[in-house]
Amino acid sequence: MNEMKKVILTMAVVVFSTSCIAQSSSATSPDLNQDGVVGMNDLLILLTAFGDFDVDFDGVWDSVDLCVDTLACNYDNNPTSACEYLDALAVCGGNCASDINGDGECDEFYGSCEGEVSLFYNGYNYNLVSIDNRCWLAQNLRSSTFSNGDSIPFISESEDWVSLDSAGYTLPILNNSEWIESYGSLYNGFAVIDNRGLCPAGWSIPSINELSSLIALEGAAAIRASEFDSPAWNGTNSTGFSAVPAGWIDNSGVQYGLLGWSIIWASDVTEYDWPPTILLDNVWLDSSNYISYDAQSFSYGMSVRCIKDTE
Repeated sequence: MNEMKKVILTMAVVVFSTSCIAQSSSATSPDLNQDGVVGMNDLLILLTAFGDFDVDFDGVWDSVDLCVDTLACNYDNNPTSACEYLDALAVCGGNCASDINGDGECDEFYGSCEGEVSLFYNGYNYNLVSIDNRCWLAQNLRSSTFSNGDSIPFISESEDWVSLDSAGYTLPILNNSEWIESYGSLYNGFAVIDNRGLCPAGWSIPSINELSSLIALEGAAAIRASEFDSPAWNGTNSTGFSAVPAGWIDNSGVQYGLLGWSIIWASDVTEYDWPPTILLDNVWLDSSNYISYDAQSFSYGMSVRCIKDTE
């Protein structure tokens, strides 16, 4: 077959050369691509009649051309290898599929948590978990200070919680510090939206979309702590997210749902025209896989999780 192509090519060159010599007296121009120049590209167009092509116009038949895609990072008029492309780290021919946070480290090799398994923040150590290419704290926030070091007022009495119109936090059982390691703290909405930030630098309180996407992809049971975790719940915890039933505090300062509900603040503010109300979004999980997306007043106290920023 190759010998036949050589014969055809030789004949084509002879015919093409003869055509070029006679072009001044011929009604048919050999400038087949009409670029004003009779050259190799015109010859290659002629050769397509014999069953081959040169789609990238590099002077090499596609049947023997190793790379015909001009978008390939190794494209060359005389390629020595098959087409290769830039990976997520801009390496030609590399094998990194994603680098979501743009840190120059491949998520496939290091994960969205960059190979880290824990994070020490404001006096507490937190486990980290990578879920669907995002890095999460695997425990509820326990911090008593904002990310800039300012203290968050601790509220120990129900009546003080009701009258609070600024950032504050408490524990799942008022004045019972034994619960904080397992269940974290409960923060009001004013603390969540405070621009001093509850989460570590480079981390944020998740949006309602990020929380709902997590649950939609994995399911409620997959993010709830299992019966084998400490504290135990009746999920499968197949993701390692370890949602725990820390309950909540309503706007009257009464605590509910301990050991039965996990309610996590989102960062989204919802505004209602009538009556004029501004609420903060959140997600509710119970032991029966019930899921609810809601919005409560800033006077509620709920758990906080942090998600690593992607940029």
